[in-house]
Amino acid sequence: MNGDREIWTDYYDEDSSTLHVNIYKSNIPHSLPEDVLYFVQTHLPFVIGGGVAIVLIIGGAIVVLCIRKKRAKTANGATAAVPKPQRKQRRRQKRAQQNAVPPAAPAMPTAPAAPTEPARFCRHCGTPLVPEAQFCPTCGQKVD
Repeated sequence: MNGDREIWTDYYDEDSSTLHVNIYKSNIPHSLPEDVLYFVQTHLPFVIGGGVAIVLIIGGAIVVLCIRKKRAKTANGATAAVPKPQRKQRRRQKRAQQNAVPPAAPAMPTAPAAPTEPARFCRHCGTPLVPEAQFCPTCGQKVD
């Protein structure tokens, strides 16, 4: 072998049926990028499969830990079990509060005021209603 140095040789007679071993050390320089490239080229399916497996294992572990953390919080009572109103209903209530016009104060009453109806409110969501309303403008329920 050209350029190689023999490290160990073990020879016996041909009569003794001993295994003959020659060990050489190569003097050919190797570089890490070449070795890595050779490994990837010869073992590409295993490299890709191993990478995918590692990503799936780590991702699964993260998901399991997040689920356990969430369950532990709910078991300890960290999160309140009070249901929140639905988003549409909250928006309608907010809009109704913003659009509610305060009653204008009369300047000077000239004549005695006629009896007025008591203020009406929706019994489902509590929104103030106009006297002619048949349906609530906030939740859409029929008014009695």
